[in-house]
Amino acid sequence: MPSQHEILAVIADNPALLQAVKDVVLKQFNVDAIDPTLPIEQIGQKVLARLEGLKAIELAFKEISLHKSGQEKAKQPQNPAR
Repeated sequence: MPSQHEILAVIADNPALLQAVKDVVLKQFNVDAIDPTLPIEQIGQKVLARLEGLKAIELAFKEISLHKSGQEKAKQPQNPAR
């Protein structure tokens, strides 16, 4: 069974797949879908919750991008005195 890193690398290595998954997930947080007939307090709560969700999703997709298989770790500059 593939590891979580291997599975996420498949997604991260394929930009079209990554974008397709991201688009489907982000569509669920559409602020325009909030019922405008709700009391203003409930609308505010829903908007805030969706914005917080969007922020969490963006962070999750940044983390997925870190799993690219071809990505090399940043090399630290060598100390010339060594």
